[in-house]
Amino acid sequence: MAATPWLCNAFGVVYGGAIAFLADATVILAAGSTVDAGTAFNTMDLKVNFLRPVLVAMATSSVLVLPGRRWERPLQVADELA
Repeated sequence: MAATPWLCNAFGVVYGGAIAFLADATVILAAGSTVDAGTAFNTMDLKVNFLRPVLVAMATSSVLVLPGRRWERPLQVADELA
């Protein structure tokens, strides 16, 4: 990832949120490669540990997968609990 000014603070350091975005996108793509096409899923949480100041980070995440539930409309948790 190029450290463009859009992703950096006034000191030229990449925002942690930009790195977290990449981690979340990676989790979404990984999860999407394992579920049936059209299955509803999304990340529930994301934890990023920044290990070094050179964009080295470790991320963990949980993904909610709803087998048999399609992405036909926005998901409302209250609807799923009923």
